[in-house]
Amino acid sequence: GFNTYYQAFLYQALIDLAEMCEIIGETKDATLWQSQAKRLAVNINTFMWFADAPGGPRYVDWIDKSGKRASYFIDIAQY
Repeated sequence: GFNTYYQAFLYQALIDLAEMCEIIGETKDATLWQSQAKRLAVNINTFMWFADAPGGPRYVDWIDKSGKRASYFIDIAQY
């Protein structure tokens, strides 16, 4: 299944790579990493946002192979 926890780390890594590229003047690479981060964010939000979660809208913690969403363990805002 999909796991929000690891996707959030990947998103932050892409943002960090873009920032490092900007610092050393590699604007083309920075733009690439920023673009990848934006694409990942769209995909995370498309699949992992659970508007009808018990307790209110939030990101799901994971989606199992059958499509069942779990939204009671990790709140992405904690990180």
